[in-house]
Amino acid sequence: HRFSLTLPATDAADLQSVLTPALRRGGFLTYAFNFDRVPQPGWLRDMRADGTIQVSSLVFPGVAVKNVKTTAIWDGADVKLTGIEGSVTDARLTGAATIHLAGRQPRYELTGTLANFPWQGGAITATASLKTSGMGDDLLANLRAEGTFTGHSLEVGTLNPWDTVDGKFDFGFAGALPRLRVSNLTIQTAGARWTGAAETQDSGQTVVHLADGTRHLEASGAL
Repeated sequence: HRFSLTLPATDAADLQSVLTPALRRGGFLTYAFNFDRVPQPGWLRDMRADGTIQVSSLVFPGVAVKNVKTTAIWDGADVKLTGIEGSVTDARLTGAATIHLAGRQPRYELTGTLANFPWQGGAITATASLKTSGMGDDLLANLRAEGTFTGHSLEVGTLNPWDTVDGKFDFGFAGALPRLRVSNLTIQTAGARWTGAAETQDSGQTVVHLADGTRHLEASGAL
């Protein structure tokens, strides 16, 4: 089957509720009588479709991705989204994703780049891979992300404006607490080169440690 789907401004939660028959199937008794195996209806096993999807604005909690375009290939229990394009604020989003529908809950894998996202007076570019699973609030609770970032002309903390910054990161949740770890952190500012790392503590504060060879700097703040 071939399709072309164009949607206006759409809330991600509403879109997920429409797709519930494919994303979540059955309850406790369904799995109990199938010896914990995941029953797959015939329509899902036999599904073969490809086409294009366009959404003028896909709204997630706290952020809207505008002018979303992608090519979708639905092959049984896997849906692949290739050539994803969109924008967040003035930043360009590109990437690809796969939705796995064979388990009790859907699993999502996404790789992508967000280029020139405006932040702290400058801009950040990040390339990341994300994995999550479930429905509704579980999507955020199960989120795990890792990647690299670069930035320029940032005004952060007590240092002079950061001419450039780059590093690696991984992000997830421990209960309701967001956890961020930054490694290989390098900052160029006012002719000095600072290196260090950052990590979210049990208190919820993210602590940054930096050194330029002779001086040491520690800063903290809420994520």
